[in-house]
Amino acid sequence: MTFLLKSVHLFQGLTQKLELKRLPCSVEFKMLTPLNLQRFPFVILISKGIHTHPPPPLSKTPTCIKSELRKLIENSKEQLIDITAQQLVSGHLLKSVFGTEMVAEIHASLNNIDKLRYLIARVHNQQHPHGQGILGVVYDFYQNTKEIKNYIQKISFFNDGHIMILCMTNEQAAKCIEFKYFEVDLSFKRVYGDINELEFNAYEEKSRTIITFCRIFTNIATKEAYQRMFEAFFEIVEKLSNKPAHFRHIHSDGWIKPKPLD
Repeated sequence: MTFLLKSVHLFQGLTQKLELKRLPCSVEFKMLTPLNLQRFPFVILISKGIHTHPPPPLSKTPTCIKSELRKLIENSKEQLIDITAQQLVSGHLLKSVFGTEMVAEIHASLNNIDKLRYLIARVHNQQHPHGQGILGVVYDFYQNTKEIKNYIQKISFFNDGHIMILCMTNEQAAKCIEFKYFEVDLSFKRVYGDINELEFNAYEEKSRTIITFCRIFTNIATKEAYQRMFEAFFEIVEKLSNKPAHFRHIHSDGWIKPKPLD
């Protein structure tokens, strides 16, 4: 009986899908199982005969290779945040570290793609023990790490189910106060699920680019939710910039009326 091997193998310097032939072997295995496994939780395995085929290839990946793969994943957070094992294999990341794009050339054990999936999952679980959803964001926020603390300014949960996560840096708040107006955009959809992204932007003539001052991630777009988000936006702008959030038609200085884009 023959089988077609789905994984790619190296043969005479070329990558091919080779046939896997079954070799006959006269070794017999006998397993003795007690009638009462709960009372006697043991099994006896008896092997009789001599193997007439070569031993199977190594299935355990050396520690040094696993360590390099782990570093590759950990040092490429932005690119590998949602990467799959297939994307890792088909990209150029392996070549940059190991000098080859074929995992089979790194080690025979990596021919099993599940080993890469397992390693990626372990790294992701260590970096995001509570996942990459709302629970994961809340966990990272209360860990009070510098990169999170300086960007996520507020996380709020309300009785009507409204979730609000406001993101802004000190530099963004200071820049926001300098402009005469800002625009509000809810047309972006870069987050999976029910969460939407509310952006506060302005067009800068000097650089001819749109500058984003603040991002608020929310799951509800009711008038009550908008009121909460705008109040939070003004509160954080004043807190980070140490300047009042004024509107020209009310305070005679500050922003002109904001422009909704969506």
